[in-house]
Amino acid sequence: MNRLKRAATTDTVRVRFAPSPSGFLHVGGARTALFNWLFARHHGGKFILRVEDTDAKRSSIESIQAIIESMRWLGLEWDEGPDKGGPVGPYFQSGRHEDYQAVARQLVESGYAYPCYCTEEELDLVRKEQQKTEQPIRYNGRCRELTREQRESLEREGRPAALRFKMSCERVTVPDIIKGPVEFDAALYGDQVILRSSGQAMYNFACVVDDTRMGITHVIRGDEHLANTPKQILLYRALGIEPPLFGHIPMILGKDREKLSKRHGHTSVGEYSKTGYLPDAMVNYLGLLGWSSGTDDEVFTREELIRRFTLEGVAKNPAIFDGTKLGWLNQQHIKKKTPEELAELLQPFLEASFGRAIPRDDLDRSWLIETVRFVADFLVVLSDVGTRLKILYEPQVEVEEEALSVLKASPRGAELLSRLRKDIETTPWSQDALKGLFHQLGQDFSLKGKHLFHPLRAGTTGRLQGADLLTTVRLLGRERVMTNIDRIRAMIGSTGGD
Repeated sequence: MNRLKRAATTDTVRVRFAPSPSGFLHVGGARTALFNWLFARHHGGKFILRVEDTDAKRSSIESIQAIIESMRWLGLEWDEGPDKGGPVGPYFQSGRHEDYQAVARQLVESGYAYPCYCTEEELDLVRKEQQKTEQPIRYNGRCRELTREQRESLEREGRPAALRFKMSCERVTVPDIIKGPVEFDAALYGDQVILRSSGQAMYNFACVVDDTRMGITHVIRGDEHLANTPKQILLYRALGIEPPLFGHIPMILGKDREKLSKRHGHTSVGEYSKTGYLPDAMVNYLGLLGWSSGTDDEVFTREELIRRFTLEGVAKNPAIFDGTKLGWLNQQHIKKKTPEELAELLQPFLEASFGRAIPRDDLDRSWLIETVRFVADFLVVLSDVGTRLKILYEPQVEVEEEALSVLKASPRGAELLSRLRKDIETTPWSQDALKGLFHQLGQDFSLKGKHLFHPLRAGTTGRLQGADLLTTVRLLGRERVMTNIDRIRAMIGSTGGD
């Protein structure tokens, strides 16, 4: 009985995301996870999280937690995985050691694998000679045909043995469902190590065992893994197993067409979360990186992405990461939030910006919601709220030099502020009343346009640029506006008018 009989024999789609826990979840990995998740949801299948932690030196609990947190922030919930369990666990590779040993023995017994006693020093000499003579860099097969006596002699010397898989000298065609058929010459690879002398399973071997045990029907991964696929296909053949379907998605490059890195901006999903991108916007943007719906539509909910996503829509060429486009999409998703939802999302960013708690219970929620509505259209990321609402939260108005210059240069600037300060004390505090006051000031001082509103804005906010002045003044409140005027008048040397 074949030890690698598939765990799933139905037509149910089963896909997996298998990160190595040696760092954070980066944009490329998140896009791979998303495409698998969308494919599973589109077909009513299962999305599995498997942690490839066989390399103990590079793996860490912190990385596992960070990856899981980032996937949960994105909303990419898995059906089976480390914390949820499932019928085909364990979901950590480190828990499959006995499986790997058993399947490796099966390959040795069937003549597809053999012990290799070559030391690192010997292998390095072979590589150097191949480089010197411009030969392909590959294992020279030294241990492939050792006799039993030769093996026993090497074992008596105490030489540890790795296990190598016998690669056939044939051309292997990968029937890639995204790229189309891709042909490889297996003879160029040389015999591959499947188990180190320490017993650690190597990547390609572990993937074949894991994907078979878990009944994976489609392997959707980055095209940097394409060269691994013929090696895996040959392992499947040796084990008498029908391989899953493979689809390799294009790389993500920066605008300079170089591999995405820190110089292109954030690469970790967690950094985007901290900056104030919405998970729906991030999912929307990642979904468009290397995939097209076939229409000009760009703003999608995750439900729309699930409905439209197909592997036929995945591009063959690299995707270009565009931070400006991501920002624009984030704006569109921010605008979809109700003021109440947005106020809740923005509160921690306001507290971080101004270094103090904004009590949820004591806060006038209607005022916060209105301020949020006031700036919502101007936010690219949630952390922008600190800049946009600084004027409402700063303990003392910060007066720009340019604003002072405008007031000093205005022939009637000081007089205008004095009149405004007096009238504000008795004006009802509503949008219409303030609009009437500003209009009356314009008539009384024979000013209009920027000659009226520049001095008014400078005198009440200390700035020349900003959102709607009437709304800004109303949200600042009567006492705050009078305090601002008093401070600014003192700075320009005004003494008259009260």
